Amino acid sequence: EKTVLSVEVERKTRYVKLTKLQNKKAKSKSKALQKRLKMIQSLSKVQRPLVRTITSDNGSENALHKEIELNLNAKMYFAHAYHSWEKGSVENVIKRIRRYIPKGEKISKYTKQQIQWLENKINSTPMKCLGYYTPIEMMDKEANKYKFREYQKNLFISGAFPVRM
Repeated sequence: EKTVLSVEVERKTRYVKLTKLQNKKAKSKSKALQKRLKMIQSLSKVQRPLVRTITSDNGSENALHKEIELNLNAKMYFAHAYHSWEKGSVENVIKRIRRYIPKGEKISKYTKQQIQWLENKINSTPMKCLGYYTPIEMMDKEANKYKFREYQKNLFISGAFPVRM
């Protein structure tokens, strides 16, 4: 089997997760996607998960999408065949990855550390669509926004905030 690179992009923050998979089978993709996205979901300590939807292509590697939806509590959508603009964020990231890993290059020759370096490089690059913030900064804001609201609510309920009359 051929080693592949799985690319996930969070739509709102443009946060990218790259995963090196040993093959393109549904079981490998499902396991890796759930592991990576559960880590992101754990950033939010409130009832509202950070990742609520996933858009993917119609490839056979996404056959276990129902299992992914149940385990991540997220809805999975699929782009139509030959409609790459329906998942434009992912296509843009793939174009950026191609600067470092040319098309046709064997993914197996790259280490996990090199893939992690590339992920960090992409997530550390300011983007115009994010107001020149980086995806890391936006994900941090998104995660903390919900925690802070919940934290404020808990402080108010517990009486830690003084109430002025």
